Amino acid sequence: MTAISATAQGTPASDPSPKSKLERVLAHWGAIAWLLSLFGLLAGFASLFCYTHAIGRIDLFQAAAANQSMLLVWLAWVGLMSVAFMLIMASAAVLLALAVSMLNTHHRLQRRAINSLLFIVSAGYACFGGLILWASDWGVEWVAVAVCLVTALATTLFYFLNPNLHIPVVLSALRPKKGKAASPWALLFFLFLALLGTVVAGVFPAQMVLMAYRGEDTPDAVGQLMLIAVLSMILALLPVWVFYKARGDLARRWQLCVASLVAALMVYLVLSPATLGIITYAAASSMGMRDNQVRAYMLTDTYVLGELDSSEWSVEARQKGSARIEAFKLFGFGNVLLLCPESLVKTELKHWPQRSARCLLTSATLARVLPQ
Repeated sequence: MTAISATAQGTPASDPSPKSKLERVLAHWGAIAWLLSLFGLLAGFASLFCYTHAIGRIDLFQAAAANQSMLLVWLAWVGLMSVAFMLIMASAAVLLALAVSMLNTHHRLQRRAINSLLFIVSAGYACFGGLILWASDWGVEWVAVAVCLVTALATTLFYFLNPNLHIPVVLSALRPKKGKAASPWALLFFLFLALLGTVVAGVFPAQMVLMAYRGEDTPDAVGQLMLIAVLSMILALLPVWVFYKARGDLARRWQLCVASLVAALMVYLVLSPATLGIITYAAASSMGMRDNQVRAYMLTDTYVLGELDSSEWSVEARQKGSARIEAFKLFGFGNVLLLCPESLVKTELKHWPQRSARCLLTSATLARVLPQ
């Protein structure tokens, strides 16, 4: 007894108490802050390069990247646009998670039903992609009706023919964790509404793929593009599928969900790399780095003045070495300024690589905005 009590008393003293996670972070805060700063700097450089590449003017990157104070502001705007993009992309996943959560009797039933629910949503996505590809002359209303009917038909067929969906719906309706029992048909109807909302919300990632397309509009290319669009819609649902399909405790399922989210984003960017250009293009507009409003500039850059084409630029000479021009800003970062003629103001992002060479590169100190 004495030996046992001595051992019991000596154990806490011999083993130091483990540090909390917060204490560990504070102990290595210097290294963590340095790594975060390095990551932020690299992300700023990468996003700035993506924008210059998107508009076809990579030659601007080196001069603009020298202004590191503006780089922090730019990184903040790109971060906000990226968060907004991810929230929009996640809307379909949230609605699918809502549909699965209606089957709230047990995780085992949710895990059993998730495949059926994903197949139903995929049928709606396939219908949407097929109609856009082979029935492009249909109006938006008829496409919506067809997608709604296909989703309803798939939901009904899976309910009657697949026990992996039928049993969870019946048990969740008749034996709910909270509240009174309800009709399985009522639960199936609300389940259908959530699945239909998932199909509708899936249009957002598909639209991003279509907007980011830079190739030719040949029949083969359009078919491949729609296949990529449908795959991107399904990819957005991967984290929810992993979360409900995975075994183990809640912490492990969340870890797998986050890992699948990162993997889905990587695959999405591989399928549609020009999406980064769309995000940075929107960020440039939000922070005023790009401005489509045509303004009057007093240009005193003598080298640029000698290259002005009067057939494309509205030039009004004021005095020797200066002129008044009508232009809008495509790129303004620090002292780097890229001005474009008014005729290009309606240019879409996918056409800028071919047209940005017609813009004039000057310094912000040599191009003063005139009052209207």
